[in-house]
Amino acid sequence: MIVSNQFLRWGWILLFGGSLVARRYLPDHYFQLSLQEGETSYRESKLLEAEKSFKIALKVPDRKPEAIARVYNNLGLVYESTGRNDEAIDAYTVAVQMGNKPALNNMGRVYIAKEDLPMAETYLKMGLERTKKQPEASDYLLQYKLRRNLGWKFIVTGK
Repeated sequence: MIVSNQFLRWGWILLFGGSLVARRYLPDHYFQLSLQEGETSYRESKLLEAEKSFKIALKVPDRKPEAIARVYNNLGLVYESTGRNDEAIDAYTVAVQMGNKPALNNMGRVYIAKEDLPMAETYLKMGLERTKKQPEASDYLLQYKLRRNLGWKFIVTGK
C-alpha cells in the first residue's frame, strides 16, 4: 500500500498540533487537579494525601505566582495541622512573598502557638494593612480572622 505525501503531511501536522495543545493545556489541568485533590483531602483530614497532592502541584512548571502561593499556603496549613510549625512558617513565608494575604493570618496564628507574640502581632497587623490597602470581597472574612487572632495575642499577653 502506498501512502501519499499529502496524507503524511497531514499526519505530521496533526501530531505536531496535538503535542502543542497537550503541552499548553495538560499542565494546567494537572495542576488544578492536584490542587483540588489536596484541598479536598485537607478538608477530609487526610493530611498525608493532601501534602502529597500539594507537592505534586508544585512540580508542575509554568504556573501563575498566585496559584503557586495558594499551594504554599495550603501546604503550610497541612504542616501546621500536623504540628510541624517550623515547616509551616517556611511554607507561609513563600506564600507571603508571593502576595498571598491569608498566609499572613496563618503565619500569625503559628507564631501565637509558638508563643512568639511580637512576631505574631507583626504578621497580623501586616495582614490588616494589606487587606485595607487592596480590599477584595474575600478580605472581609480575612480581616475578621486577622482581628480575631490579634485579639488572642492580646488576651495571652494581657495588653
